[in-house]
Amino acid sequence: MLKLNQLELAAGKRLASFLMLGAVLTGAMGSSPVLASVRAKYVDFYDFTGDNGQYTPFGAFAQAPSGKLYGALFINDSMIYNPAGKSIKVDWDQANTGNVCGYAMAVGPDGALYGTCTEYQDNSNDGGIVFRFDPSQRRNNFTVLYSFPAQNEGRTVYPSPLTLGTDGNFYGTTAGDSTNEYGTVFQITPQGSFSTIHVFQGGADDGAAPSHGGTDVGNAIGLTLGSDGNFYGTTDSGGANGTGTVYQVTPGGNVTVIYSFNSPGICPCTGVTEANGNFYGQSFRGGTNSEGTIFEVTPGGTMTTLHNFDLSVDSAGYPSLPFTLGSDGNLYSASPSFTGGYGPESVYRITPSGTYTDLYDGFAYPDGPGCSEAGPGCFVQSPPYQATNGRFYGVTMWGGANEDGSVFSLTVRGADAFVRPIVSVAKPGQWLGILGQGFTGATNVSFSGKTAAFRVKSDTYLEARVPLDATKGRITVTTGTGDLRSNTDFSPLR
Repeated sequence: MLKLNQLELAAGKRLASFLMLGAVLTGAMGSSPVLASVRAKYVDFYDFTGDNGQYTPFGAFAQAPSGKLYGALFINDSMIYNPAGKSIKVDWDQANTGNVCGYAMAVGPDGALYGTCTEYQDNSNDGGIVFRFDPSQRRNNFTVLYSFPAQNEGRTVYPSPLTLGTDGNFYGTTAGDSTNEYGTVFQITPQGSFSTIHVFQGGADDGAAPSHGGTDVGNAIGLTLGSDGNFYGTTDSGGANGTGTVYQVTPGGNVTVIYSFNSPGICPCTGVTEANGNFYGQSFRGGTNSEGTIFEVTPGGTMTTLHNFDLSVDSAGYPSLPFTLGSDGNLYSASPSFTGGYGPESVYRITPSGTYTDLYDGFAYPDGPGCSEAGPGCFVQSPPYQATNGRFYGVTMWGGANEDGSVFSLTVRGADAFVRPIVSVAKPGQWLGILGQGFTGATNVSFSGKTAAFRVKSDTYLEARVPLDATKGRITVTTGTGDLRSNTDFSPLR
């Protein structure tokens, strides 16, 4: 099985040709924009075949301690797979069981991957599950840790992807059910002990409906672990004006609204990502063109609109996916433009100061030219995940050579290889897992310049002990080929 530093070679370095996006769209989006200049190297990494349930990839990848990427297929024959050049290795397969397990997984303290399914064992009335997947095991590698109570038809819980906290437990949200109408925040241990820590009330104090990306397919958005050890997210509605919030929730379940939106129907529903101490998110609608926005919110509650989407210029609009913080300090996302009519799609970035750039917009149009036939993928359905080799990886639900979806990679100048701690906040003296590459010859690990004890577990994973005098700053791993820095600041928790 190939690892990340071999993936591009196995892909044959094949560049996808760009579509000339000058035709008039069918649907409600109007004329398409002119193709942006090439700012990223695009590789059609794998095209799903449709055989044995291989279709409809959904959600972001996760990088395991082995250095391999893992993703999931969305519906019907759910499976967890590892893309490897022009093939995939299926590591868990539940053929003909009707599971819906397409969200990104989180790396746990034990090196296993933890995730959620919105449906399990072909039961549309159940509330889904939380599972543990151990890719190092060939057999019995999938364990159901918790099953949500059964719900009425159409009232599924929709558990979000999981976020690892500083206490070694996982946190997530549910969209609501017949008992807790406005949604919940939950905690679950790696052993499966489950607790509901907050029930949303729907008013000014906490909001309603933890965000689902503005789509009707249960695209739940996970919480973000902040540099203070608390979690941050958005609600689709509620708050002081009933139109959604950015909120903080502590590991104990105390919710504080940081900002209440005041524009009806905007749906600030992609969650938030922390960068430079502030939080960045997107609204599905609203803005000067009613096609969505990118916003920044400070911890003190000051909101700034950084970008108003304009489909005639941006090749993107109606954003429904969260941001990924890149190793260059910029924020990356993708637009499936999948609402009402059909329109252009792209992978784009924005600097924390607000400079917006379309990176690649050669995807086909959903239900339009190219997507119903062999060609580039369409309906981008994952934020671009940056592996520690520096490349971004994503999936399209449809299109590709076999019309069953695709995996793609993007190489962006300036977004270099880096190291990723499994959490960016930890107590001094705590051992912390770090993902990367080239660790076999590692000679030093430091936290903001303070040398740390470390133990190499493999070429792609090591553990370091947070120095007692650590301060906020980057983690640096010195390898045989140079220094690798973390993509975000590490914050000691005192």
